[in-house]
Amino acid sequence: MARRPWLLTQAGQKLSLLLVFAVSLLAISPAINQVSEDNQRQVSQLDPEDVTYCELSACGAIEKLAGLQVTEDIEVSEASYGTQIRIRLINTGRLTGVREVWAQIRTEEGKLVEAIRARLELSDQGPQHVEFQFSGKPSELANLRVFLGF
Repeated sequence: MARRPWLLTQAGQKLSLLLVFAVSLLAISPAINQVSEDNQRQVSQLDPEDVTYCELSACGAIEKLAGLQVTEDIEVSEASYGTQIRIRLINTGRLTGVREVWAQIRTEEGKLVEAIRARLELSDQGPQHVEFQFSGKPSELANLRVFLGF
């Protein structure tokens, strides 16, 4: 009578099931750690002594706020007391919290027209925007340059 292979025995089958179960637990543990790990970071606050300005069209990624990028997507609308300016931001760093942002409106020659403070509220989901009011009309903004200070 020939001997059966050990995997076909009852003990072999129990051992193979135990090994498969252990390997599956080891394979799923990195996924559990990744889901439970919190990748959100609190946004740093504006330092009034060290504000760096960039022109809206050239801002791109903000070095001081790693993971925050300024887009050229700007919405301008007339409000009851001037012009509402809304700029879209991309928050790839999953920054959260509230931070003050400064804005300057300048002429083509660089003369300051208006300085503005804005409040930026960041969350790790959904679209991110910074909004501020300009006292002039939307038509005036066409000949001016917008700078953001971080």
